[in-house]
Amino acid sequence: MDNAPDFTLLFDLQRDGTDVWQALTAGAEADGLVELVQGMRSHPPIAPTCEPFERGPEFRPAGHMRTFYRRLHSGHVAIKGSEPLITDVREMGRKAAHLRVTRSVLATAEWFPAIERLVP
Repeated sequence: MDNAPDFTLLFDLQRDGTDVWQALTAGAEADGLVELVQGMRSHPPIAPTCEPFERGPEFRPAGHMRTFYRRLHSGHVAIKGSEPLITDVREMGRKAAHLRVTRSVLATAEWFPAIERLVP
C-alpha cells in the first residue's frame, strides 16, 4: 500500500476470469471484494513486513511467511507475491533455512521447492 512499484498486470480477475469473478461477486460475498480488486489494478497491496503484523484491515498471522490477508465485510482475501518488495525479505529467507516443517526433516526453505513445487 505504500509507494506502489511499477508493475505489469498479467491477469485481471474481472477481465480474464469472468465466470469466477461473477461467482465471487454474486450476492453478499461481494462486500469489499470489488473495491479491493479494482484498487489492486493501480496500487497493489504490499505487506509492511514478512513478520506477523496487524495493520487496519490487513494482517499476517504467525507461520504465514508467504501470505497476508485483507479483511472484507464478509470474510478474508489471501494476498501473495509482495514479499520480494518487503525490506525484511532476506531475514525471512534466513529464518526459513532453519525452521523445520512440522513432522518433516526438511527446513521450510527446502519444503516449498521440494514438496510443494513453489519458490519459498
